[in-house]
Amino acid sequence: MRSFGTLYLPRQVAVFPCDRPAGVASRFAFRLRTPRPVLMRFLCSVLCLLPTLLLWGCDSKPAEVESDSQPKAASTVPLRVAIYESEEFARRIETGWQGVSEQPLQATVIGEQELADVAANNDLIVMPARMLGTAVKAGLITSLPEKYLADESLQYQHFLPQLRETQTRWGDSIYGLSLGSPVAMTLVRDDVAEVESDQTLTYEQYGALVETLGGDKPQSAEALADGAAATAFLRRAAAAAVTPWLFEGDSFEPVIDQPPYVRALQQLVDARKHYPEKLLTAEEVWQQIVAGDLKLAIGWPIESVEAGDDASVRIFDAPVAAEVYLGKWHPNDGAIPPRSLLSGSGLVVAISSACRQSSAARNLATWMTTEGHPVLRRVSPHVSVARDELGSIESSGMQSAATGQYDRLAQTSLSSTLAHPPLRIPHADEYLAALNAAVLKALDGSMTAEEALAQTKADWQKISESVDVKNQKNAWNEARGL
Repeated sequence: MRSFGTLYLPRQVAVFPCDRPAGVASRFAFRLRTPRPVLMRFLCSVLCLLPTLLLWGCDSKPAEVESDSQPKAASTVPLRVAIYESEEFARRIETGWQGVSEQPLQATVIGEQELADVAANNDLIVMPARMLGTAVKAGLITSLPEKYLADESLQYQHFLPQLRETQTRWGDSIYGLSLGSPVAMTLVRDDVAEVESDQTLTYEQYGALVETLGGDKPQSAEALADGAAATAFLRRAAAAAVTPWLFEGDSFEPVIDQPPYVRALQQLVDARKHYPEKLLTAEEVWQQIVAGDLKLAIGWPIESVEAGDDASVRIFDAPVAAEVYLGKWHPNDGAIPPRSLLSGSGLVVAISSACRQSSAARNLATWMTTEGHPVLRRVSPHVSVARDELGSIESSGMQSAATGQYDRLAQTSLSSTLAHPPLRIPHADEYLAALNAAVLKALDGSMTAEEALAQTKADWQKISESVDVKNQKNAWNEARGL
């Protein structure tokens, strides 16, 4: 007979086995020490509970708990992935994943939906790094557990330092995996003799060379279209500004109208006078310098565009500032280490707080940043070298000569810890839109550099006040790992 444990009776009832013959209904004899009505009520309660106890004993199953280990069989529930990129990028994820897993996958390109709605209806989000702060502060994505980051298949330690410590970290936690971050370089055609081998130009030297190559048909350019004007300005400012960067730490007052920023914008305005009249995207800059229409540019190789043979393009580190600013101007002689800018457009893969299948989602994130990375790089300008060890395609010689050269320089750049972080606090897109509008006004001559940055400072203060300055200051500190 099945045992159900000890049955506790009131203290007034003594229970003991008796030696009745087999077939007798009761196996217990009761010595009554209480009035019969009390005993009868107790026995009725036991009889009422007995069916429940029998059902519990026979049919009980442990609650299902999701494990971090690889499931034995693929789930039939599709993984839902939100993509802040192109339809082609989404299709590459779907087809690539089908080749390594039976887990169904549904990738959706995001348009104008609110991030909160996106996170609520997806397991993973592939988004620009500048959106990370908004997602973290709203509780829309989850931090990645140490156990997962230590998994051998992920090889997390091989992500480049700036991507590990700045792009995907918020406070003390890691909230995503990097697909890389575009690093702007100096692009020079072979027939430009003024730039020697392995030479790093200053922005002053770059500006003089741009003027030399000007004329009826401009032969120099950098990306200034589609919001890139703000990034071009910040790249120059980062080379000269040491600290504070963008905001004063204690008050969160914008410092974007201070001397290093004004000089950076004026340099960009001067260079723009010798660029093509039409503002170019990063893809167009790369296509035109490969085609020979440009001789000099600031940009990077983009594998997602058809650009022809790039063997005639030499690649050098981005220009540096001749002087750096720390309360006053100092010669850039190495005594004060200069900074670079980490782009906010690089893509990261994050796990949604509404994720239904954490283990499967992490498996997909691992694939996207390891085996799938070269595939995705070929269809997005926002995917770039992300690790200190190149993947099989990069290291096999299948890349173009220019891209291979770029990767080595980008690895060195992203290995430096002296980099200014991108704007990735909540409402980062609003700050950047205000800055981009002001920079464009300076570029078309409708504002001076000083006026444009004074306007930017006022706009930034309004944005901060509308969402609470204290919260934004705290987010800025967390974004910088403070």
